[in-house]
Amino acid sequence: MHRMLKHRLISGSLLIVVTVGLLLLDDYLQCHRLGPAGLITLALVLLISTLATRELVGMFASRGVTLPVWICVGGSWAVIVSAWWLGTYAAGTGVSGLRGAAIFASVLALVLGVAMVAPGVVFGRTQGIAAMAAGTLFSVAYLGVLPAFYVMIRAERSAGAVLAVILVAKCCDIGAYFTGRAVGRHKLAPMVSPGKTWEGLAGGVVLSVVAAAVASRWLDLTTNLWLACVGGAVIGVVAQVSDLVASALKRDAQVKDSGTTVPGIGGVIDLIDSPFGVAPIGYWLI
Repeated sequence: MHRMLKHRLISGSLLIVVTVGLLLLDDYLQCHRLGPAGLITLALVLLISTLATRELVGMFASRGVTLPVWICVGGSWAVIVSAWWLGTYAAGTGVSGLRGAAIFASVLALVLGVAMVAPGVVFGRTQGIAAMAAGTLFSVAYLGVLPAFYVMIRAERSAGAVLAVILVAKCCDIGAYFTGRAVGRHKLAPMVSPGKTWEGLAGGVVLSVVAAAVASRWLDLTTNLWLACVGGAVIGVVAQVSDLVASALKRDAQVKDSGTTVPGIGGVIDLIDSPFGVAPIGYWLI
């Protein structure tokens, strides 16, 4: 247990340093007009989405559902890149809000169409076409639409705003983990995640509120401290729900972790389940 905690702390610290460094570089490049706004944020989101998609495809495969990796990854990339383009360049091209929504919806429709045609054309079969199409669309929604909100946050605000949402979500994970280990007694959702407790949830939400209050003042996201605290609490609760959703997916796939990419933590999905889940709420709050 202590060895796993040590690996988790080391991996978590390194990931924090790398993420903060990349996002600061993203702001630096924009301030000095050395590239399109949010380009590094876009690249980071695309990389994480790709790695997580490969894990999700493997989890589906363990339940006998074959998903075409190239369609899942390509669909998520199309959604994320279209969100970046709409946020970065659409205003200068005269694309209206309604036309932008139509572009976004058309990408999803195209993904669904390809997913329904691919089994017959690529795999030469029609059995399981509904499960494949549904799984592909789920993959794109989960690992394409949700992280696309970070690209949209970056299009409207600094990279610090992206970091703030991620920080508040992960603070809930950290607070819940240590509070649960220290004083956790009452199980939160024993059928899904036996280790989570109501006490852990409370500790996680409190830490998220503190993080949101500090981040809002430090990054000048809002002058309303009450709004920042309420937003932090909402993000904290949703972060835990997102974590439970990922736990349910892993339990369904009969695996403990989504992968082995991150020592002490597990896979990429284990790492991003709560930040991806809170991305839409983070966008609207900011």
